[in-house]
Amino acid sequence: MQRHFRKPPLSLINNARDNKKFFGKADLKDIYRFYLGKKGLLEIWVVDGPKIRRELYIDFSIGGNDQRYKFIPKNEIWIDNSISVEELQYTIIHEIFERKLLKKGLTYNRAHDLAAQEEWKYRQKNKSYIQLPDKWE
Repeated sequence: MQRHFRKPPLSLINNARDNKKFFGKADLKDIYRFYLGKKGLLEIWVVDGPKIRRELYIDFSIGGNDQRYKFIPKNEIWIDNSISVEELQYTIIHEIFERKLLKKGLTYNRAHDLAAQEEWKYRQKNKSYIQLPDKWE
C-alpha cells in the first residue's frame, strides 16, 4: 500500500518559496518526545528523528535549530531521539552555538564548522550542558 503525504518530503523541494508554502506551518503532531527544558529563551526538545526523516526532511540527524531548519518553531532546538545519552550534552552545545552564529548572519557551513570546534573543546574538557556560558543565550 502506497502512503500519501499532504506535502512532499522537504528534500524534494527545490526553492525557498515552495519550502515556505509547504512547511511554513509544518504538522508537528507526534514529533515531540521529551521536553528537556529551557536555556534562556530557547526550548530544548527530544524529538522523533525517524518521523522527521520520513515526513519532513530526510537528512535530519542528531539535532537542529530554528535558524537552520524552517520547520522547527522559533526559539526551539530539536535533539534526535536516535542519539545516545552520552552525546546529548554535546549536541545541545553544538546547536546553541550554531544557532547563535546563524543569527549573526554566518553561512550554515561556517556556523556548523565553528560549532563543531566549540563542541570539540567541551568534549576535551568534559564539560557539561549545565556549564554552558550564559553568553550563548
